[in-house]
Amino acid sequence: TRTLCGASGTCSDEDEDASEDGFSDEETEVAEVEMGETVYSDIVISCAIRKCPKVVVSVLMLLIAFVAELSFILMIWTIATDNIIEKVKEFQWMAEDKDSHWTRLWGDSDETASSIACAGKHWSFQESGIDEMKKYNKPLGSETKGELFGLLSLCLWVGMCLKELHSIFNYLALINLNTLRSDENRHVKDYEYIRKEGKGRLNNLPTQAKVVVGFVAFVRLVLLAFLAFSGIIFLCYTETLKDFVLNSIALSFVLDIDELVFATLLPAAHKKKVKTLCPVEVNHGFFASLTNHYDWVIVATVLLTVIPISFFCCLKRFAERYEVSEKYLCGT
Repeated sequence: TRTLCGASGTCSDEDEDASEDGFSDEETEVAEVEMGETVYSDIVISCAIRKCPKVVVSVLMLLIAFVAELSFILMIWTIATDNIIEKVKEFQWMAEDKDSHWTRLWGDSDETASSIACAGKHWSFQESGIDEMKKYNKPLGSETKGELFGLLSLCLWVGMCLKELHSIFNYLALINLNTLRSDENRHVKDYEYIRKEGKGRLNNLPTQAKVVVGFVAFVRLVLLAFLAFSGIIFLCYTETLKDFVLNSIALSFVLDIDELVFATLLPAAHKKKVKTLCPVEVNHGFFASLTNHYDWVIVATVLLTVIPISFFCCLKRFAERYEVSEKYLCGT
């Protein structure tokens, strides 16, 4: 047997072998929502407790997280530019104009500046840039190293975005938690902390709290959409192999801003309530079913559409321009 504290707020002992498929009737009627250690969980608990000071603090922390994430999204969008597309014509002019500094003899030598830079014989800004181009454009199988590194980075980034999307749908499942009417179970608190167990339970969720859950989830979805798109462009326009790793890490940091705010700014009393909260059992609904049974459909759809489109429409074209630029500069 085991003790269940369900969406109704009551606890009871249940046998585990109740149905043919290995799940009890109770388990098939409810779904568990794991509340992560984030400011999004904190705002839900504060709304359930219904104490104004706690709600104000939670709202403030939530706003800080949203503003910080939006700021980083705007920064990423600003720097996610294709610098090569503007320079291809300039590189072509440098290679074809016999009087340009690129085709003239270098100092007292009998070699041109282009041949010296492309051969790596003299350290310069141009030599460093061309060396990165060569590494990027070096063939590796049927593709170049840059294309393969970029594809791996895109897969990693899309995977992190899918994880965040799953978290949002899981968060939205809280809407299916019971809302008590004024004439029923007044002795059951929306949130209660059991000192003997050192655990907190979210038994019910008032209508106002569900509105907050829906609004927070909507904002998260909008921010995730902009961040995912900006991140894809940012990775596709990466010019050096080592920057693929650094840029991927930088993008993952933006997704963790809510956890950073939780760990550094949230008061200890709020943290304790989130950390000690038991998994919330909610009635089965659209979002609970989506995360528990149909999440593979979303994953497969995204992987089969977003990654190929990003690779062929963005990364591949950038790599081709990058390769043409090297040919103009070094004549290879």
